Amino acid sequence: GQGLLPQRLEGLDGFAGCVTAVAQSLWQTPNALLVGGLVAGAFAAALASGQFRPAWPRPAQIARGLGGGLLLGWGAMTGLGCTVGNLLSGTMAGALSGWVFGAAVLLAVWAGLRLRLGT
Repeated sequence: GQGLLPQRLEGLDGFAGCVTAVAQSLWQTPNALLVGGLVAGAFAAALASGQFRPAWPRPAQIARGLGGGLLLGWGAMTGLGCTVGNLLSGTMAGALSGWVFGAAVLLAVWAGLRLRLGT
């Protein structure tokens, strides 16, 4: 309302790395089928290993999940892409952004593990 931000982010709607436009049928796209297959495979593996034990989350787990989701959403929007587009395709193409993204991911995973393990 103050005119500080643009009404539209030019070029974001045509970004080819990750889908930004809603398709007619969200459930009949290759990406939706891939995600569905990943969830079904993980569920089948958990059942087969005997590790599927539904439980109510504790408040700390809820807070951690919400915080992680917010950070993932913020990172995806500010990075204008996803891990496949930035890391895998970027490094294969020799793009500096792919290597910087990879280093940042490794640093974030290391820091997250240190925080979780309390060391």
